[in-house]
Amino acid sequence: MYLLPLLLCLPVLLQAYTVNIAVNAMHGKEKAVQEWHSTIEYLNKHISDYTFKLVPFLPTEFAQFKKHIETEEIDFMILPPIMYVDLQMRIGATQMLTRQDHNGIGEFGSVIITRKDSNITDLSQVTQKHRFAGVAPMGSGGWLIGYDTLRSYHIDPVEAGNPIIFTGCQRYVIDAVFENRADIGIIRTGLLEKWAKEKSIDLKNFTILNQQHHETFPYLCSSQLYPEWVFTKTPHASDKLSKEIIVALLTLSHHHQAQYGGWTVPANYQGVYDLMQRLEVGYYEDFKLQVFHRWLKEYGNYIYWTIFTMFILLILFLLREFHINKKLRQKKKANEKLLHQIQYQAYHDRLTHLFNRAYLEKITTSSQRPLSLIMLDFNNLSYINMAYGFETGDQLLIKVASILKEEFNADSAYHLNSDEFALLYHDKIDLEKKIREIQDYFHHKTIQIDNILLHISFSYGAAYGQKQVIQNSALALRQAKENGKDQFQIYNEERDIIDYKKRKEFITSHNILRKALHDNKIIPYFQGIRDNQTNKITKFEVLARIEHEGEIISPYRFLETARLTGFIPHITKAMIDKSFKIMANYDYTFSINITEDDLSSHYLPDYLHKKSLEYGIQPERVIIEILEGISATGQKNNLQQLQEIKNSGYALAIDDFGAEYSNFERTLDLNIDFLKIDAKYIKDIDTNPKSYHVAKSIAFFAKQSGIPCIAEFVHNSAVQKIVEELGIDFSLGYYFSKPAKIPL
Repeated sequence: MYLLPLLLCLPVLLQAYTVNIAVNAMHGKEKAVQEWHSTIEYLNKHISDYTFKLVPFLPTEFAQFKKHIETEEIDFMILPPIMYVDLQMRIGATQMLTRQDHNGIGEFGSVIITRKDSNITDLSQVTQKHRFAGVAPMGSGGWLIGYDTLRSYHIDPVEAGNPIIFTGCQRYVIDAVFENRADIGIIRTGLLEKWAKEKSIDLKNFTILNQQHHETFPYLCSSQLYPEWVFTKTPHASDKLSKEIIVALLTLSHHHQAQYGGWTVPANYQGVYDLMQRLEVGYYEDFKLQVFHRWLKEYGNYIYWTIFTMFILLILFLLREFHINKKLRQKKKANEKLLHQIQYQAYHDRLTHLFNRAYLEKITTSSQRPLSLIMLDFNNLSYINMAYGFETGDQLLIKVASILKEEFNADSAYHLNSDEFALLYHDKIDLEKKIREIQDYFHHKTIQIDNILLHISFSYGAAYGQKQVIQNSALALRQAKENGKDQFQIYNEERDIIDYKKRKEFITSHNILRKALHDNKIIPYFQGIRDNQTNKITKFEVLARIEHEGEIISPYRFLETARLTGFIPHITKAMIDKSFKIMANYDYTFSINITEDDLSSHYLPDYLHKKSLEYGIQPERVIIEILEGISATGQKNNLQQLQEIKNSGYALAIDDFGAEYSNFERTLDLNIDFLKIDAKYIKDIDTNPKSYHVAKSIAFFAKQSGIPCIAEFVHNSAVQKIVEELGIDFSLGYYFSKPAKIPL
């Protein structure tokens, strides 16, 4: 009688030890069972406490397969990297091992194929109207890696809305191409060689497009390489069992590895994350929604438990109030009030009631993330105290503290000492934009204390970072004060760091620049631009130089200092005025460089108009060169100024195209007249394949868009030869013209 219940429960107990391992069946489920049967048997033999079962699924069944993971029907998975990343981001799947094939290769990519008789020999001949075949929308080598390669050649059948044949199996892609149901097929690397060896296909019937040669990689390939398949653990699977599986698979016999490949320690899959983000597939297809769901999932329970905890505490508090003596409650309340007052006084300024330096140091040293800090030094506060008395000065500090706290969206405001304030932001902000906002506010704001009207200003130092943000802001503030009143300095370790070692160099450059502006020693030089059709110099670029003690100083030695100290607009005005005056004696077209600082100062359209009238320069002769970053990320007002300049008859050119954002759409929106390819892609175009392909793509884009193209840094005949072969319209460089004081 007692054995019967035990016998009835025995199947259930046995079922509890079954471990389901899902595998992506890229060649079909039957083939997957054949390929992975020996691995499952190997695990059953070496980990006898469990029964391992293979669960194959087709790539096209991935969406339905994820439901089985959520219901904990699947314990482990053998997946392509893209499916692994999707599950890692969605459910927290963990990588255990990376697969290697029988040759010890742990990477793979895509092969892009077409029929030999299709007359397609290069990706440049492929258009979005061709028919494409792949394994599945989430297939790695069988679609997405090859698709990313197509997009790098501006071929996007998905965006074009063309129907794509997803076969569900790698071999079926080959069949679709061979049977002329598709013009282009994408499969994973290594399969063509395998099927050719098995004599199931003849490689002579196919053409490999965009063939790449990777060192130590023995297979045909059309793309970059990514880490191989992943042995993956679901969140509910046992950690102990996971370790046993890792040990077992890392010690596969040589016979098993030679036949089926082996496993190695997990690879770095960051490239796969980047690929999925670039293509906006899988988890990143609805990334914003995922972030919201994750936030809701993370903080929903927190809100619930907070309310529940508050409810419990309320009940406990009421019970406590009922049972505890009223006098004790009053005494506790008095102690809490005293403690609060002590804490408040420890971290607040008594005059302004803002946080003090001690609290700023506490926040910045304990922060686990970078912070944005702006320090403001009150200009001439001592003179106000002397002229109007300390009581008026104190009232002014209180008023300023209120303005800083309420007007500029800071997470917290601080009064550090008598004439120094600070604003702290818990996220990265545009520090320069925020400082200019504060400057503009106080430039146009009069502060009234009793019957006294006061205009005030600050010196500003700012920094962004997690370590030493106070020290870095203080250093920047000191440098700003050295530059004069109402100046600002931003500490940036990666871009324009000015530390103690560089201060002398910076000050020297700053003094030379200020003296040159004062003495009118900033002068234009002219460098010829050659028309590659007529072989003649037809245009000139205006370049800024400084005459200093008999030396001609290049802009590389003073432009960064000018940017940090706000002198860029002064230099640009000097270039416009002097180049217009010189060019009034010639008929050449000429170009002038402008920056974001010029547009932010809102003077450019009116100043150009004024100087055109003064020197009789027709706007059609002038090309305004803008950096690529302005066109790609410029503020709305800046773009409106550029359009106003364009409407006045001036031509627009994008300088250093390819160096920053490469925003082709914005380039077309601005109706650009010229496009200058960045020098770094021209100077070694004859020896660097990457530079050649980038320049070729830009030249192709310019030609297709009807925009004349200018190559910068043409310094020898070899470079010029390739420039002409690419059909680039103009050349600029020392090979044809060196900068000179007059345009000859």
